[in-house]
Amino acid sequence: MRPVDDQTLLYAVQSLAPLILSLELPPPLVLPLQNGGIGAEWHTSGMNIELRFRKPYDIYAVLEDVRGVVLSFHSRDPNLVYARAALRELSNRSIEDFGGNRGVWRAKQGFRRFTRRVNNRQ
Repeated sequence: MRPVDDQTLLYAVQSLAPLILSLELPPPLVLPLQNGGIGAEWHTSGMNIELRFRKPYDIYAVLEDVRGVVLSFHSRDPNLVYARAALRELSNRSIEDFGGNRGVWRAKQGFRRFTRRVNNRQ
């Protein structure tokens, strides 16, 4: 397994941070990929959202929703068009599932700690 590529990691953080903060999402599970890429995943509220950043501008998305509000999608999503819609829906559900504003605050704090760790790595 190759180490995570710094440019891919930076691209993933720059792509996701504004979405996570503006949509008040819980932080994703972040995993290294075998090819040096980085994965960001949410498995909550009946949704399965997996974003695989293989390299900058090469993003593969797996989007599934047991409620059927978001259509299933398994393909490249370089501009996060499909992922953004799924994350918006997850945001609506997360406010209910994570205890309103207090839960959102905790999620933001967790993501800020994650981005500080990433930035310190550079």
